[in-house]
Amino acid sequence: MVNERRDYEVNFLYYPEVFAAALSRVEPDTSVLGWLGQARALACWCELLRLDPLETCVEWSARGVNAGKGDRAMLASALRDLDDLDRLAAAGAFLRSSGVAADVAAGRIAVREPTEDELAARQAHLVALRERAAAAAAKLTEARIKATGRARMLLHRAKKPGNAALYWKAKERAAERLLPCPDDVKCSDWSTFLPVLGRVWWNESLLVPLYGVNESLRLECLSVEVICGRANPETAGTQGEKRGLKSAPREGLFYPFDLSALRSGLPIVLCEGFMSGLALSLLIGGKLPVVCAMSVGNFAATAQTLGKFVQDSPLFLVPDVGGMQLALDQGVPGAQVVDLSAVPGAEGVDGYDPFDLLARHGVEMGRKYLRGLFREARDASL
Repeated sequence: MVNERRDYEVNFLYYPEVFAAALSRVEPDTSVLGWLGQARALACWCELLRLDPLETCVEWSARGVNAGKGDRAMLASALRDLDDLDRLAAAGAFLRSSGVAADVAAGRIAVREPTEDELAARQAHLVALRERAAAAAAKLTEARIKATGRARMLLHRAKKPGNAALYWKAKERAAERLLPCPDDVKCSDWSTFLPVLGRVWWNESLLVPLYGVNESLRLECLSVEVICGRANPETAGTQGEKRGLKSAPREGLFYPFDLSALRSGLPIVLCEGFMSGLALSLLIGGKLPVVCAMSVGNFAATAQTLGKFVQDSPLFLVPDVGGMQLALDQGVPGAQVVDLSAVPGAEGVDGYDPFDLLARHGVEMGRKYLRGLFREARDASL
């Protein structure tokens, strides 16, 4: 039944009349993430009809609240790499969101029936698209497996503990205290290739393993985040700059603190960066699990990953200042969002995070502020 419906919808994707009707009905999402997701799906449909994806998306986006001076550049960046998307599935999702398919099926929207030659060309195009999608998926899977292997090797070869990293030492100076370093976090030199610069080095960098949940519901290291210590040449990066390995998985991966505190019904705290997680662990005193999603845009995917082995634990999301709306936009079911801008001195300070709270107010006062913030948290699922 599902396959029949999918084939039915695929035919509709090739009618310009259906495309025009869907485009007129679907409004750009008010959230940036939602809007860009729509645009990527729309771009896939444009490719099927041999329309200009960027120009179509720019014109369509002008109806929404996100349109502005940076609109075109943001769209161009979002549409630059669509190789990871199944064109038919993405375009079909846009079609379904419009509700147009039901009107076409009922005859309320007239479409011109294709000729036999057009049908044959369409069928050949569909076969090519499906073969392309299968090949791209296989290539991506192979690349991710290799990247995971490189990440594990990088961590295995790193002999120095994480607190030897230049970034770690800078954070200790900022906090005016020694910070406890997890055993799996390492310090090492790292080399990569960058456009124009060629081979570059990030020396004495911090290596943070990123974990996923495997089929046995156990944590498994799948990637690594590299935090720059000292770049060589200097133009290759700044201290604290973060990078992942090329082709490595990212979505839904995380770094956890205090998982031993995990209990049925007990809250889980979800934050952005590794140092934010370390600070929250210290402020909470290890009494709650803290999970670092590495970016606010990864909150929903990380929550979904955690849901594989934790179903009844509420989530508290703690984005950096400036990321509140993005956290809310993801609509994580049952989650509460903590607003750090309510801390004295944090309002309007873009990027203010839990580590800043720890460094500027200390453990005791920071803990007091954090308790108040948790009481005032907003429902993210509304």
